Amino acid sequence: MQSLRFFFLIALLYCSSPAQAQPFKNTIPQLMLTQWTGDQGLISNNLTSSIQSQSGFIWITTYNGLMRFDGIKFDIYHKQITPSLPSDSFYRTYEDSTGVLWFASQSNGITRYYNNRFEHFLPNDSILPKSIRCLFLESNTVVWAGSSNRGLFRIENGQVSPVADSILKDISVLDILKDKQGTIWVATEGYGVISISKQGIKEFTTFEGLASNIVNTLALLPTGEIAAGTNNGLNFINHNTISVQEQLKGIRINKLEIDLDGTVWIGAETGLG
Repeated sequence: MQSLRFFFLIALLYCSSPAQAQPFKNTIPQLMLTQWTGDQGLISNNLTSSIQSQSGFIWITTYNGLMRFDGIKFDIYHKQITPSLPSDSFYRTYEDSTGVLWFASQSNGITRYYNNRFEHFLPNDSILPKSIRCLFLESNTVVWAGSSNRGLFRIENGQVSPVADSILKDISVLDILKDKQGTIWVATEGYGVISISKQGIKEFTTFEGLASNIVNTLALLPTGEIAAGTNNGLNFINHNTISVQEQLKGIRINKLEIDLDGTVWIGAETGLG
């Protein structure tokens, strides 16, 4: 099952790339590729995220439902056959330390899966938006949720609070992470990268050297730097200094992942790096 994580990582990194995009110039030696499509059981060829859970299954989100893959067959979940699912359209999936799966959905907030069943998380809450683009599971009691056009929210023990700073109000949040110093980093659609720390809230935009104010993905590097994949290239943020990866200037970065060896995998519109 471990090899499946790598295969689906490739599928995820490519999922937002146009069909005519050309790959990076250098090839990766000894790389075996396996492709699964609708012909092999996928509910959709447009994957939005994937993870390998502690149980060994690959979980995949799409705009047409969820899939669970055991290496041989796909189990399909959508609201027509799974009434406990409030939505078919999902952006991202995550797993917490206890093995509970969390799903950010396009129209019904947050869904969780545990004890072999799905449940709508906080279905009666009037504060949390219906369209949740991403999550960050800070602990077993604290969850950060990034929404479409409604900003950032912090959920602690089931209590939802918006991050009310004017910078974060009414924006779309595309990714969230926390660094080793406890700073929360937020990727936004049009407002660059925003950091939240004890010293306050700081915004990093093209004025500070960011390649684009549309930031699709973030990753915490082993060096402690923040890698930011934007619509116009890859940046590295070290304290208040922003540098650029020259080879990727002008290229849309869709996804960043770091493997167990500390290697950064880059899903770009020109291929996989």
